[in-house]
Amino acid sequence: MKTLVMWFFLFAMTFLHGVARAELLGVIENALVLSDSVTGLMWTQDANLARTLTFGVSGIGYDGRMTYQTARLWVEAMNQANYGGYNDWRLPVINPVNGINFNYSVSWSVGAETDMGPVSSPASELGYMYYQNLGGIAPYDLNGNVRPDHGIFHNGVDGYRTSGDIGVVSNLIASAYWTSSTYPRYSDHMLAYSYSSGMQGGLQEDREFYVWAVRPVPTSGTMSLLLVGLAMAQRFRLRKESSQ
Repeated sequence: MKTLVMWFFLFAMTFLHGVARAELLGVIENALVLSDSVTGLMWTQDANLARTLTFGVSGIGYDGRMTYQTARLWVEAMNQANYGGYNDWRLPVINPVNGINFNYSVSWSVGAETDMGPVSSPASELGYMYYQNLGGIAPYDLNGNVRPDHGIFHNGVDGYRTSGDIGVVSNLIASAYWTSSTYPRYSDHMLAYSYSSGMQGGLQEDREFYVWAVRPVPTSGTMSLLLVGLAMAQRFRLRKESSQ
């Protein structure tokens, strides 16, 4: 495990109704975000890395947008470059919420047992990051009314490519991010997740959207204990500083 060099954003691990709640745990070497203990994923700290690092891949827009096929080539080039010291980067995936098959009916409420809409389940890696780690807001309230504070930046801006930082994550885009999951209803569509509306659905492969690469982090009891210890140490330090 690489040496932890700086912890810009470290939450203590808490429990909600007996279940570990997701928290982004911090930044490790080479600007990689160590994700929560639930999904066990590592993300690039820059959520629009392709804007500044193309790895020699053509077809990437000045703002980092690309088609799905270009996204695949970009991740392959990222692995060839051994970015951050790793060569197992990939696009995020979306699996069925029920673990068996996709339910394509659209739900407007977060946490519903459907795969189209504001999915927050760990089955949707981008969705889980959006709601559980980054605190994104769903587009509709329980009565079906549009929320003026929806979106990743809580500003109700839907469909615009605004960008900003949240905690340790930089250059988040209020737009759609590609996944590697197919959308069986249409052969030329892939599943994507919108960070402007907090919803997932199918998009045509030849449209241009953004890429946020992810890789798995091997889980172990030793690693979990280390993370808990670091979180507790950080909480103690912050409390000590605030009392001075």
